[in-house]
Amino acid sequence: MPGDPPAERTGVGHDRRDVRLVTGSVLAGSLVPLNSTMIVVALADIGHSFGVSKSSTAVLVTAYLVAMLVLQPLGGRAGDRLGATAVTRGALAGFAVTSAVTAAAPSFALLLAGRCGQALFGAALIPNLQATLRRAIPADRRGRVFGTFSAGVGAGAAVGPLLGGLLVAVWGWRALLPVSVPICLAALFLLGGATADRPDPDAATGGLAAGPAPARWTELARPGFVAACAAQATSNFCMYSVLLVAPLLLSGRHWHAGAIGAAVFAMTAGMVLFPPVGGRLADTRGRSAPVVGGFAAAALGAAVMAAAVSHPGAFIAGMAVVGAGTGVAVGSLQAAAMEAVPAAAAGTAGGVFSTVRYLGSIAASAAVAGSAVGEPAGARAVLVAAVVVMAVAVAAGSRVDAGDRSALRTVWVGPPRSP
Repeated sequence: MPGDPPAERTGVGHDRRDVRLVTGSVLAGSLVPLNSTMIVVALADIGHSFGVSKSSTAVLVTAYLVAMLVLQPLGGRAGDRLGATAVTRGALAGFAVTSAVTAAAPSFALLLAGRCGQALFGAALIPNLQATLRRAIPADRRGRVFGTFSAGVGAGAAVGPLLGGLLVAVWGWRALLPVSVPICLAALFLLGGATADRPDPDAATGGLAAGPAPARWTELARPGFVAACAAQATSNFCMYSVLLVAPLLLSGRHWHAGAIGAAVFAMTAGMVLFPPVGGRLADTRGRSAPVVGGFAAAALGAAVMAAAVSHPGAFIAGMAVVGAGTGVAVGSLQAAAMEAVPAAAAGTAGGVFSTVRYLGSIAASAAVAGSAVGEPAGARAVLVAAVVVMAVAVAAGSRVDAGDRSALRTVWVGPPRSP
């Protein structure tokens, strides 16, 4: 890919260390969404334990998400300076210690502080895992690897509420926090084996020990990366609009919780199953093809939902199409974003790319909060907006393969620096 150093084009062999690297990255990456969604089912129990209202306990979720939103670019930047591998190991160790200690928090304030500590270390995980995969995996296999990584992160979000409900029912809410410790230890073991006796992928791309300074923040102004971020934010608006509208609309029709959960699963299953499929397409057809095709399918699914708000069967079928289309696109989009910038800026790019996902989610939450989505007219309005916004994601997705345009970089970044 353009911008890769010669050593990176040759890549590493498709050996056991690659399998360990990908498996360890999937485990580590799943920690962030797992701990975001798992605690939701325990808010009432936590409030009862500390004598605070359920609405007050929601800050445990909000603070975690806000910290992730703000800190991920900084976590990625730290990896560009110190080495993504070293920062990932430190973040996993910190996440494990914070999770174990927070489980014994004697007050709500200390529990909240522990959650913020989890977010601090979690913010360094996703960007530096992305950077490590981008640097260590050859370009002809990055699509499927990022597809697998995306599927693992999606599985963490999907499993969170189920696992959380089981743990709370059997052992109580304090069992939620230490469950991350064995995952952290397993990821550390796998990632350590993946990097043993192989060249450090940071050695040719910056990193403090390697000598050269990491790339400037302005390197992210490259057209392909800007397009990938735009597609990420707008597609996430559509996805979260569907995730929020569907339960509210169906509950207004007196569906019970189990049936609503099954309906939502029709969407989330596709987001877990299809990223590897899209990644393989990206490795053979180019990054933009599965992004455009997947997001176009998701837009069609949202349009079906908007037209079928009074017809549950077609409505759920539309949800399934949204999930499958989004699943096809996300791994390819992630690979394209990471390849659009110099390898020395991969961690910073991963942090910014992850952050814009939250911006789309926040915008969708605001749109749903401002609409009467429990009624067909309100739900239809939000879903129509989702279709329009997803059309922007399709257009942006068609540009993720855009090369570096020197004139545009001169405007945004300034003339190239002398070696």
